[in-house]
Amino acid sequence: AQLRADGRAPSIGRPLALELRRHEGAASAELRMGHTRALAEVTGELVMPFPDRPAEGILNFNVEFSAMASETFEPGRPPPLAVELARVVRI
Repeated sequence: AQLRADGRAPSIGRPLALELRRHEGAASAELRMGHTRALAEVTGELVMPFPDRPAEGILNFNVEFSAMASETFEPGRPPPLAVELARVVRI
């Protein structure tokens, strides 16, 4: 059987680690899969609903790619992929 460069069989995934944290005003999750790392932060804010929709709320998603993650990510304006991801994650 062929092995991957790191010695794993093709059917064996990389080890996963998930760390959840809560701190004042926000929560975060860090997922590690081998040398790959993803970090998500969640914050919330209570606001008054629109007068014409008093029983409805708003849920916004923002996606940011850190310039430290890749030289292709630039600080400031989000790249098209970040905009697309934010649009896909709708409720």
